[in-house]
Amino acid sequence: MKVLMSSDRAFKAALRRVTSRSNLQGGKVEAAVRTILKAVARGGDNAVIRYTKKFDRVSLKPVQFRVGPQQIKEAYYQIRKEEGDALRYAAQRIMAFHERQRTKTWMYQDNGATLGQMVMPLDAVGLYVPGGKAVYPSSVLMAAIPAKVAGVKRVVMCTPTPR
Repeated sequence: MKVLMSSDRAFKAALRRVTSRSNLQGGKVEAAVRTILKAVARGGDNAVIRYTKKFDRVSLKPVQFRVGPQQIKEAYYQIRKEEGDALRYAAQRIMAFHERQRTKTWMYQDNGATLGQMVMPLDAVGLYVPGGKAVYPSSVLMAAIPAKVAGVKRVVMCTPTPR
């Protein structure tokens, strides 16, 4: 993966090269993504490990893919009370907002036909939460809470590896 540093003298020219229309045409990115998805479908965790090492330069083991309950508990106790209070307050407001957006299943009969709309949650959703130097817990709340309000049973969050 090509890394551009904004402090480099040639940064602007390099950025123009990688973002030019001709660079984006031809489906190269889509083809690369398809290749990676197929490799992960075939190779499972081993492929994820290989690509994480290749792109992120981080060596992981499958046990590190998932944050466990103990890690979550430890992280919870590391935040200040004021931060926890603010996150809980935000979560309540986000939930109240999205509960008002919920749509219900409805049906009616018309000329012998049953018409309507079935509203059903997805079984699972995946969330991408940006990481890096700045951490925004609000991104998690704004993505996860609507899914839970909608009735999604399995919510999986992914975030970039820290470097």
